[in-house]
Amino acid sequence: RRLRHAHADYLLRLAEASEAHHRGAEQARWLARLEAERDNLRLALEWSFAGADDQADDRTDAPDAGPNAAPDESRNDDRALRLAAALHHFWYYRSHLHEGERWLALALERAEASASPLLSRLLSAAGVLASERGDEARAAALFERRLALARAEGDIRGQAAALNSLGILAWGRDDLASAQRCTEASIALRRQLGEPHLLSVALNNLGLVALAKGAHDAARSALEESLALARDLADEMGVALALSNLSALALESGEGARAASL
Repeated sequence: RRLRHAHADYLLRLAEASEAHHRGAEQARWLARLEAERDNLRLALEWSFAGADDQADDRTDAPDAGPNAAPDESRNDDRALRLAAALHHFWYYRSHLHEGERWLALALERAEASASPLLSRLLSAAGVLASERGDEARAAALFERRLALARAEGDIRGQAAALNSLGILAWGRDDLASAQRCTEASIALRRQLGEPHLLSVALNNLGLVALAKGAHDAARSALEESLALARDLADEMGVALALSNLSALALESGEGARAASL
């Protein structure tokens, strides 16, 4: 049992360290590192969730058991939730959608039962994977719950994330008025927070909404700001997305050569 605890703790540290690199120049290296540990990550999740269920049976009876006692099982539940939350970017970028949703469903049940402060992050993570898999109804319900929770807690970052996600869903169903309202609200909050990575993402989304509305000047302004931020951050995915969308804008504007260059 001590070995399993040490194993799971190591992988939790690895997963949480990777979160700082899920966008940016080190993204590919960290995703490859997590992929190489995928089987170990599964074992750590299995042990953490199962250990939390069994903790009443496994806990030592001796209050003064000393340094050779079994590790405190009460940490398992927290570890399981933290590990699931930290891995959602990996599951998303590597398209391990069904696997990620399965673990996140377990984590959400546990977080709701324990009123965990991780609930907001887990709602967002599950919503992102559901949206990527095409289950828009489930994704919308999860994002709405996160938005309500973030507002109740005064969580500006959570509100910005939920609004951005709801804006993407609205754009996907051609509800452009709702998409613009949600995305602009998210951008305002992200400017307030001063987080350039997240601002770049939201600006790219606003550019897509403006492009769909035929508002070419507004689209160009949002996309060029998104591109500049992504380049400053060495965020290759962000750069690629902004260039692709600027190319679509150029093509729609009749600038074929510029579209090809972009």
